[in-house]
Amino acid sequence: MRILDFGLARKKGLSKLTKTGTTVGTASYMSPEQARGDTIDHRTDLWSLGVVLYEMVTGRSPFRGEHEAAILYSVVNVEPEPIQTSVPDASPELVHIIRRALEKDPAERYRTAEDMLIDLRRLKKDTSRTGFPPVSGKKKKLSSWRNKIIIAASIFVLLCVVSYLYFFKKGVELNPNFTQRTIQVPLKQVRDPGISPDGKYLVFSACNEPKKWNFYVVSTTGGEPRQLTNDDQGTAGLMPAISPDGNNVVFFWGAENEICVFPFIGGRIKKIGNGFTPKWSPDGKRIGYFLTPGGVPSTTSGETEFWTMDANGTDNHLEFVDSVIYWNFSGNNLVTGAFAWSPDGRSIAWVRPLPQSYCEIVLIDLSTHEEISLLRDTTWKNEICWGGNNQIIYSARSSGGWNLWTVSAKGGSPVQITKGSTYEELPTISSDGRMVSYIQTNRLGHLKIARLDGSDSTYEVATSENNYDGAVISPNGKYIVYTAGVISSDASHIYVINRDGTNEHQVTFGDTYDNAPRWSPDSRFITYNAKKIFEPRESTKVYVIGIDKFETPRMISLGSNYGWKDSSTIEVNKGIMRDQWWKVHLDGRPPEQYSEDSIFAIHVLDGKFILFRDDHTTDRFERVCRIEDWDRKGSSKSWVVWNRPAGLSFGGIVRNKGIYVFNSKREVFRISFLDGKQEKIPATCSDLVLDNYRVGLTDDGMEICYRTIESKSKLGVIENLFK
Repeated sequence: MRILDFGLARKKGLSKLTKTGTTVGTASYMSPEQARGDTIDHRTDLWSLGVVLYEMVTGRSPFRGEHEAAILYSVVNVEPEPIQTSVPDASPELVHIIRRALEKDPAERYRTAEDMLIDLRRLKKDTSRTGFPPVSGKKKKLSSWRNKIIIAASIFVLLCVVSYLYFFKKGVELNPNFTQRTIQVPLKQVRDPGISPDGKYLVFSACNEPKKWNFYVVSTTGGEPRQLTNDDQGTAGLMPAISPDGNNVVFFWGAENEICVFPFIGGRIKKIGNGFTPKWSPDGKRIGYFLTPGGVPSTTSGETEFWTMDANGTDNHLEFVDSVIYWNFSGNNLVTGAFAWSPDGRSIAWVRPLPQSYCEIVLIDLSTHEEISLLRDTTWKNEICWGGNNQIIYSARSSGGWNLWTVSAKGGSPVQITKGSTYEELPTISSDGRMVSYIQTNRLGHLKIARLDGSDSTYEVATSENNYDGAVISPNGKYIVYTAGVISSDASHIYVINRDGTNEHQVTFGDTYDNAPRWSPDSRFITYNAKKIFEPRESTKVYVIGIDKFETPRMISLGSNYGWKDSSTIEVNKGIMRDQWWKVHLDGRPPEQYSEDSIFAIHVLDGKFILFRDDHTTDRFERVCRIEDWDRKGSSKSWVVWNRPAGLSFGGIVRNKGIYVFNSKREVFRISFLDGKQEKIPATCSDLVLDNYRVGLTDDGMEICYRTIESKSKLGVIENLFK
């Protein structure tokens, strides 16, 4: 039973069991994080080893109770009785090893089985050389010899088990002499390289001088790239994958996620279907792809679906439905979509996003649908590939930025490959596993202000590696607040800067993800949302803080804030899966709910009207009614002010002005709350990115604060990665 408790993090089907709250394993040997249902990794096995060693030395369990709940409480909250109580002459080195293995915080435990193995070998060597101190009396002598035999046997057993964990479950050994380099190409923008099965070529999407995207091929040894497609529309293709025979390339692109194929030698692009991230099966006969509830086309099951089709786009077959993937409220998948075919084509490695804002990797058998949880650590992942050497490579965000990692398909601890502080992601691998491609990206954020008065005045406030998310100018026009999103951290914070770019300072701190800052009407306070990056959405809290760098935030509600109704009231969405709006008062009055489930609603025009959207309906148009006609459900005495027409992108809401939208030329329009009339604003934000922008409009509607991201990408290759 004890040996079976090791490696439960990868037990077949565990991911399904744990999602319903079921624990797997014997309670006495479960780690604190396993007992709490938190993230588990290889350090859970080291904890279980510590429990076994404690029992072998003392003859009793370190954590006891009359029932399972009492045992688990002891595991999480109670320190075990000191070993010296039962074995007074136990060596300090052995006590140290057991104590470290039984640290309740995984970060304070042995980092790897190798570290524990080193200490155990040293202890075995010292014990063999020095023996035990002399004792007087026959009883003490017998007791000492008994302890010596027990400890020696314990060390031997632990050496065997730890050696097994280290040598047989380690799984991946990198070649210390592997080479990593970038390939220079004379094109301004490149992205998404895909490697040929023989590792000789990279196919990638790039933008040429007229700002039109096409596909190119370049040798992995370098040289001049050759253009493969000539699309007048400038197809911005994503994730190209070369067929196993090297004859064709498949990719997807566009608002409808069209799956297309073109010849590797170059030629006409042919549409064969719709879906995300198409990839060839190892025999080249099938193409795998997936569909999502919020995507185009949407799934009929309401869950994420994995499909395959033949190379011509026919014989579409639903392989499985994943009901576990976590979706946020807006219906957007929290991961770009990542899967990889196994070398034999019978299984796939599937990246599954979870509510804790991290991903697990599961191996799914396509014929039986049985799955094995391969890796469930606290990293966010966005692409994966599976080489013929049975090694899996994936890109993940950790405290050091986005990097490449590898883990054996047989299990074991993940090993970091690249160690950059930027973005190194989207790996693909050659068939023999000797050559890996990836994209290396440096991103620079620009914080800008544009006047909307016809002067066409735009100037840059600041430039840094920050994303400047959610930037908003204060009502008095003096400051800008924004979220600093730095890729090297799992936390983000609120910053304030003068509008001339001076006196930038951080106002929130800690290990939370802070976002959506909103100014109070007097420009003295900010409300914002915060949660830890690995907490579920329902853990989001709303805080208020002064703009001084030494202010202490005040938590006022669960939910997400939409801003200030007035100087003492904040509008908060407390709905977990659907909108449910409340007025939260800062003057001590109890909060008031003012909309039912699935009704987005905010106060506009000095609180005399309600702007709302009924998400129960299929049209989901923005409507307005008078405050006296509001019934919390969506008054029938209302009028449509914006029906979301094609060609216009939502920009923001100015409560006393109207809805601001943009067209494809980045021209600005204001839609009246009272009659829905559209008025062109004399301004153009030519560098605004419409498919991924964050803008902040001033209360008078005369200025807009926005960010742009400057990306510089390079094609990267790694050779001879594994031993």
